[in-house]
Amino acid sequence: MANKINGEIAVSTVDNGYGDISDNLSGYADALNSAVLDYGNNYDSVANRPKAKKSYISKLSVKKSSKKNVKVTGTARLYRSANYARINTYKGNKYAKLSGHNFSKTVYAPKAKTVKVTVGHYSHGHFTSVTKTKTAHIK
Repeated sequence: MANKINGEIAVSTVDNGYGDISDNLSGYADALNSAVLDYGNNYDSVANRPKAKKSYISKLSVKKSSKKNVKVTGTARLYRSANYARINTYKGNKYAKLSGHNFSKTVYAPKAKTVKVTVGHYSHGHFTSVTKTKTAHIK
């Protein structure tokens, strides 16, 4: 159809008119539209991509280990690279190195009520989160 339109453009002149070309262009646009719709309806994988797996903290335990210290332990399910867990209390951030997918750290925070933990990649003084922040109340 596109070759037919190009041929008509080449032989047409102002005297002959351009009526046939506009009719064929309209038909070409309709044919292209139906072809694209047909392609989208027949091939589901074009529109539906598989969802990416997200990393998350699966187990988190926070307990007072003494009057002034809090022990934070947990496990992360990782689908992206991570090497540290960031533990946030009212005293600030502390970092626990991941051992496999597990982390454990004792933090000095005598008046802490809650602890927030995020797993991510720590390098050159910058922390990039890989998981959502998980909050735990101290037992």
